[in-house]
Amino acid sequence: MNKRKSIPVIILILALIVVSIYALTRNHFIKDAIIKQIPQEAGKYAAVEKVNLGLFFNSFSLTNFRLHETSFEDSPIILVVDEFYAEFNPLKMSSENPVIKKAKLACSFIRIEINENGGSDFEWLGIKTIPKKKSSPTPGKKKPAAKSASKHPIADKKDAQSGENFKIGINELDIFVGKIEYIDHSRGGETPMKLLLTLDFEKQYKDIKDQKELAALLRKDLVSERLGGMIPDLNL
Repeated sequence: MNKRKSIPVIILILALIVVSIYALTRNHFIKDAIIKQIPQEAGKYAAVEKVNLGLFFNSFSLTNFRLHETSFEDSPIILVVDEFYAEFNPLKMSSENPVIKKAKLACSFIRIEINENGGSDFEWLGIKTIPKKKSSPTPGKKKPAAKSASKHPIADKKDAQSGENFKIGINELDIFVGKIEYIDHSRGGETPMKLLLTLDFEKQYKDIKDQKELAALLRKDLVSERLGGMIPDLNL
């Protein structure tokens, strides 16, 4: 091979090596950020097997994402996402109303635990109950303090103030939900109601204008129509 012709080839190989190293280290930093940021912001322990940001910043994916009930790893798992994938225009993601071109969300497991007040981490989906009225405490006995209602992991005060006006649209979304474990402490009795439900819910949505519209669609299709017939006395 001519020495002059070989120089561009060598430069190209070196450039590919640099790009590959950059892509690998970038994904490592993103994975690390997810694992560290979620416990800090939401008080939930998170683990993810693999993340990938597209070479041209036009796609993002993660596999085997787990979210726990508290910031401790040994606390119950409340969400398992087998796969999440999104395609988007990176130049438009910093705009006031960014849009995801195509997305896929596959959840194999969701754990919904209703506390004594009828609230849960999934109230934003309308999953809650009306607690049964308990008998008045006997004289001389103090009524135990009720546990505060759980909040959705991303619905904290900070989000209410800074993210209230943030909207993101989705042109096409494929969603799958496998199993739901339902635990309800609001019905009274010594032990809560426990159900393990196989849903295999699968749906495609198009032209979603923002996250509020998506929540409304899931409330209708997943909660009212599917869960409503499986879990008695849901306040839908």
